[in-house]
Amino acid sequence: MADEQRKEEQQQKNIMPEEEIFRQRKDKLMRLRQEEGYDPFQQDHWDVKHTLSYV
Repeated sequence: MADEQRKEEQQQKNIMPEEEIFRQRKDKLMRLRQEEGYDPFQQDHWDVKHTLSYV
């Protein structure tokens, strides 16, 4: 039982820094979507229309 806990702790410590950064960014994005209704990947309708008028 204690060996299993040690293995789990070791696996958590062995998480790659890139994976940790990705997880933090994903958590922040999900929090922004839920709390503030903000989605940086969604464009407003007028932005799209405005940019297409210059094409």
